[in-house]
Amino acid sequence: MTDHNTLAFDETVAQEKVAQQWSFPRWWAAMLCVLLAATYRLWIPNSEFPPVAMFRWAAALPDWCSWIPLTGTVAGALWVIAPSRSASSGWWLVALSLSLGFVLDQHRLQPWAYQSLIYGCVFATMRPVRARQILIPLAASVYIYSAAGKLDYQFVHSVGQDFLNVPLGWLGLQDSISPETKATLAHVFPITELVLGVMLLVRKTRCLAGYMVIGLHASLIVMLGPWSLNHSHGVLLWNVLLIVQAWFLFAQPGTNSKRDNRLLYRRLFGLPPRDKAAGRPLSRMGCLISQVLVVIAIVMPATERAGLWDHWTSWALYSPHSSRTSVEFHRSCFDELPDSARKHLKEDADDDGWQELALDDWSLEELSVPVYPQARYQLALAYELATLRDIEKTAIRCKVRSAANRISGRREEQFLLGLKKIDQALNDYWLVPR
Repeated sequence: MTDHNTLAFDETVAQEKVAQQWSFPRWWAAMLCVLLAATYRLWIPNSEFPPVAMFRWAAALPDWCSWIPLTGTVAGALWVIAPSRSASSGWWLVALSLSLGFVLDQHRLQPWAYQSLIYGCVFATMRPVRARQILIPLAASVYIYSAAGKLDYQFVHSVGQDFLNVPLGWLGLQDSISPETKATLAHVFPITELVLGVMLLVRKTRCLAGYMVIGLHASLIVMLGPWSLNHSHGVLLWNVLLIVQAWFLFAQPGTNSKRDNRLLYRRLFGLPPRDKAAGRPLSRMGCLISQVLVVIAIVMPATERAGLWDHWTSWALYSPHSSRTSVEFHRSCFDELPDSARKHLKEDADDDGWQELALDDWSLEELSVPVYPQARYQLALAYELATLRDIEKTAIRCKVRSAANRISGRREEQFLLGLKKIDQALNDYWLVPR
C-alpha cells in the first residue's frame, strides 16, 4: 500500500471512528430538555402574558395545540437520548414541535430554540460526519454575526462597559478608568469573537479556536452568573451547551483532517449523496431541506440591519442596538392590567398619568426569559394585552424605535397614541396575527 493510499485509509478510519463515537446529538437533546425545564413557563399557556402568533390562523387554533410544542419537543428529545436506531424520527418530532411553538408564539424564538430547530433537521437527515461538516460553518457564523452586532456605538457605550466592569471590579479598577477609555476597551469583546469565528473556519486553527471558544463561554458564565450580572438561567445554560458544541465540532481530536476540510463546503452547497454505509439513499428531500435551512441561517443574518431578518435569529446577542417598543398605560386603566404587569410599571416621573410597562422585567419574572428584542413583537404584545384586557382605546401609547445606527447610535422614532394607531402600524409588518 502506497503512502498516499495509507493516508487515505487512515483518514477514512478516523472518519468512521468519529461517526461511531460522536454523541453530540444526544448531548444536544439532553441539554435541550434542561433548557425547556428552565424556561417551561414560556412553553405552556399563560393567562397573563399573552402569546403573539405569527399568523392569524395560528391564533385561531384550539387551546390544546398550545401544549404540543413542549410535550412534542421533550418526547422527541427523550426518543433521541434513549438507545434507538430511529433517532431521526425523534429529531423530526423535535423540529416540527419547535416550529409549531414559534408559529403560536414568537416569544419562543429564543436563540437556542431556533438553533435547535435547525440542528434537529440536520441530525434527522445526515450521518454524524456529514452533519458535523454542515454544522461547522453555521456554528462559526454565530460568532461572526454576534461580533458584527457588537461592533457599534450602542454596545461599546452600554453592555460592553457592563461586561468590562466585571473584571475591572475584581481588580479594583472600575472607578479609575474613564468612560471614554472603557468604550475603547469594550471593542476587545467583539474583535475577539470575530477572530475566533474566522479561526473556526480554517482547518489548521480550528482546534485551537475550539479550546479558546470553550474559554470564552466559561468566562461568559462567570460574568453573567447570579454572582455577577445575574442573567437568566436560559442564557447560562445555552453557554454550557455551546461549550459542549465547541468540543464536538471543533476541539475533539481526530476531527480536522484535510479530507474533512475539503468536504466542508461541498457538503453544504452540493446535492445530498447516497449513504453507502446504510446501503440505501438518504431522503434527498430531507437532506435538501436541512441544507436550505443551514444556508438561510448563514446568509440571512447579513440583512438584519436592513430589517429583513430578526435580531436574535441573526445572532445579535447581548447587542443593545436592536429595535424596540416602549409601552405606556394611563393610570385610568391600571385596574384592567394583570397583577404581574402592574408590578412592573415604572414611576410616573413627570406626573402626567402615564407609566411605562417594563416589558423585559415582566418577561423575566413571568416567563424566565428576556423579552423578544424586536419592535414588531413588542408592539403586537402591547396590542394583544390591551385587547384581551379591554383596555380603553386611548389609554395606551407606544413609542417604536428602530435599530440603532452603527456609528452614531441614533434611532428613528414613531409615536402611536391609542389602539387604532397601533393597529395601523402593525399592518406594516409581516409576522403579526393581523
